[in-house]
Order: sequence, then C-alpha cells, then structure tokens
Amino acid sequence: MPIKRSLGVASLMITLVLAGCAGGTSTTDQPNAEGNLSANMMGGQGSFAYAPTEMLQPSGIAKENGLDLTYEGRDSNSANMLAALISRDVDFVVPSPQATIDSIQQGADLVVVGVPVSLNISTMVLRSDVAAASRVGTSSPAVDKLQALRGLTIATSPSGSGNNAVLRALLSEAGLDPEKDVTIVGVNDKAAIVAGINSDTFEGAFFTNGILEQNIVNGSAVKWISTSSGETDDLLRGEMPGLFIVTRKDVVENSPGVVDKTYSVMNTMLAQIANDPTTFGNEVYQKSFTATDKAVFDLAWEESVAAYPATAGLSRASFDALIALQGGADKYDKVDYDTIVLDAAKS
Repeated sequence: MPIKRSLGVASLMITLVLAGCAGGTSTTDQPNAEGNLSANMMGGQGSFAYAPTEMLQPSGIAKENGLDLTYEGRDSNSANMLAALISRDVDFVVPSPQATIDSIQQGADLVVVGVPVSLNISTMVLRSDVAAASRVGTSSPAVDKLQALRGLTIATSPSGSGNNAVLRALLSEAGLDPEKDVTIVGVNDKAAIVAGINSDTFEGAFFTNGILEQNIVNGSAVKWISTSSGETDDLLRGEMPGLFIVTRKDVVENSPGVVDKTYSVMNTMLAQIANDPTTFGNEVYQKSFTATDKAVFDLAWEESVAAYPATAGLSRASFDALIALQGGADKYDKVDYDTIVLDAAKS
C-alpha cells in the first residue's frame, strides 16, 4: 500500500512554487580568494543518517578538494529544508527522497545531486513493558513485529520527514492503516522522543540510528526493528535510498562547477568512510555523540555503516523502487529519472 502524502506539505510546496520563490542568492562558479568554489548546504544534525554530509565541513574534506562548504545543521524536517531551497535561502539541502519527489510532482524545479545514504538507517524501539506484553518477540519476522504495533502510540519525526514516511510505508506494507491502526505522533525534538519513552508518554518510537539507543541502554526500551540490519529490505523493496542531496535547476544551469564539485566531494567522503569506517565513526562520535555511552555508539555504528554507499550515484533501480513504494509512476507522472537526476549521479 502506498503512503498517503501530507496535505500540509503539498500545500506548502504549491504555495512556494506559485509565489515565485523570490529571495536569497545563488552560488556562482567564480572562485573565491583561495581559489575554491563556495556553497552552502542545509541538512539534519546529530544523527547517523546525516553524518556523511554533516562532516563534510568539519572534516576538512570539502575544503581540501576545492569547495568552501558551509553546512547548516538543523533539527528540521525535510519539508522545511525543501522550502528553504525553493525560497533560495540555501544552495543544497539533504531531504528525504519521499519529500523530494512530492515537491517535484507539485511543480518544484529540483535536481537530485547525489545519495549520501543508500538505505534507510533507522531503529524502532518499544518500551520494555510493552515489548514484554507483546505476543511476538524481538527475533520475530519484521512483518509480525509491525503488526504487533496495532493500537499503540509511536513517536517519530514530523510529517514530511523521511522517518515519518518510512514508518508509514512499513506499516502499510505490513497490512496496517497508518491513519487508523497506529497513532503516529510527530515530534520535532529528538530529545523529547527519548524523554517520552522514559516517561511512558509513548509506547514506541522510530528514529534515525544513534538516538533511541539511549533508551535501549537505560533499559526503558528494547530494539524492535532495525531498517539498516536488512530485516525490512523486502518491505522497503531493498533498493530504496535513504536521503538525497538536492539543489534547484537554476543552480545546475548557472553554477555547474559548484554542483559537480559537490557531487565529487560527496564521493570522496563516502570513499573515506568505506576505507576507514572506524576512524570516521570516532570523528562522528566526537562531534555529536559524546553524551552517548561509547560502547552503545560503537554497536549502533557498526550496524549503520552498511547504509553508506560506495558512491553517491542514484541508480534507476533505486529510483524505481522509491516511486513504486510511494504509489507508482501514475501518481508521480512529473518525476522522471532522466530529468531530475544530475547526469554525473546517474548510475
């Protein structure tokens, strides 16, 4: 079953597109005083999914390869990131694929520049008492564990985010109606999700790896499902990408050097992760996760690293899987692989 698109997100995108999206400035291919190209990027922060893009600036990889990149990390959902991009406030954003294709279908002239995370990289936890009372266990098939969520209240990120969309997809594929069978609560603050499990406000939660492990280690919750472990591959069609790097079509047309450089730098980052995931994981820990027990972080990191692709390209098979899961080509008749994906990123 396809996911129902949020009317609020769609309305926001239509309003921005029809308004002409005046404001902000775009990057150029004119080198700065140091001979580097310059760009800014907005994405999430403090989660494993955003680690490859969030670390481009502090790791020095971007600058070492000729790109002065300013990364603005926010606890913001994909719809808000795309709104900032369409409004010309930033050059690149790192949204969910689901929100991206919704925006394009609504008329936004956007281009997918790359894929920093090739698989969804999220964990579902259930409160320990809820899991203990369930008719199924943690080792049961993913479908059974999803069906056991009927009647429960599950926290995740807000409507328009990747986590929210993937949670709804998983429930639909397991035969549940996300609108009726489960109460999904969108929460902006990831710390509030952790606290909500601790205080019995929520019976479960679904969020990007590296956050809910706090509940697991303090005993308030157990790991119920991990998308990066492979147990949900059949439900998510296996090939579905986790995040996109997206820009506007005018940036591609007017500043192709900056766009190509951004794609190239992302590939360099992914190659470094593949070559030495332990060192990169330590850098991520020092930047965003020092409050997390290091042993817990290491376990979550080991499972998550498989979600980082060898290159940032988007294959047609992955694109087709995304479209199929979201409702099919008829629903997304304005979203064409050959048109919306940067030529260099087609794989």
